[in-house]
Amino acid sequence: TGSVFRLQNGDARFSDESSFELTGSGFSVFGGRFMMEDKVSVSISEESLMSVKGGTIEVNGESNFLAHDSTIRIDSQVGTPPALLELTDNSTFTTYNTLVTSFS
Repeated sequence: TGSVFRLQNGDARFSDESSFELTGSGFSVFGGRFMMEDKVSVSISEESLMSVKGGTIEVNGESNFLAHDSTIRIDSQVGTPPALLELTDNSTFTTYNTLVTSFS
């Protein structure tokens, strides 16, 4: 708990039914790509903060992204590519008691 996952201008790929869980932590994507494919499960919870600035989160291949009791900020800043969240192939992005904000 209390840790930070930070991706800056790079790629992170999770595949083959792997899982990734953050509890009371920070999850940041700055100009990079966070990719989930092949039934990957990602969960953020307990007042975690997810921040995407000019980056991309791809949820593919029946993967699942779950956020609860947390905050998600998606920021598109001048001089950076737009922040994107892409869902394909029967994937889900679910939030419970989570504030989702978008700034540009």
